[in-house]
Amino acid sequence: MNEHLIKIINERIKLFSIFLNTLGFGFIALGVLTPLSQLDPEISGADWFTILATHWHWLSLGLMSHAMGQIMLGFLKEEDHGA
Repeated sequence: MNEHLIKIINERIKLFSIFLNTLGFGFIALGVLTPLSQLDPEISGADWFTILATHWHWLSLGLMSHAMGQIMLGFLKEEDHGA
């Protein structure tokens, strides 16, 4: 395969991996920070288990996005640095 084409493909894979990692971080932050800002422990008696249990879908989506970003790095093609 053309060396230039391999570099282009690798850069696109890296960009997509960064996108998935950033998206995953955003979902995890949404799953933790949103409930913290909405629930007042003095009024509702919410604890960490309640907070995480009510927003588990954001946390799991974030972890899956992060994992997919890491998996995408496995698709990088080896570049021949020539002799």
